[in-house]
Amino acid sequence: AMEAMVDNMLVAGLNFIDEAFKLHGKVSNLQQKLSSTIGSIDKELKLWSSCIVDLRLMGQTDENILMASKVFEDTKDNLSKSWVYSVEWKIRGAGGGFGRVEEIAGRR
Repeated sequence: AMEAMVDNMLVAGLNFIDEAFKLHGKVSNLQQKLSSTIGSIDKELKLWSSCIVDLRLMGQTDENILMASKVFEDTKDNLSKSWVYSVEWKIRGAGGGFGRVEEIAGRR
């Protein structure tokens, strides 16, 4: 009886370790997706900055450039806020577990 109990404990322990590894894999997969998304947001922002420089070179009025800059800043803020917060929130599990997080990360 003692041997059976020890066997059961070992099996339970191995299962637990297995689950922990799977979870770790999912989290690091998510972190990669997140950083590649942040990378592409970063590219978009650089593109925006160069557009503003182009506007100036094209002889646009300061007023127009100011307006474009404002749109750029607002967009930048919203992008980074919405992305980072929504992903952080989901990683913490508030979004219904890891399956849900992957589904969302995959959709973006």
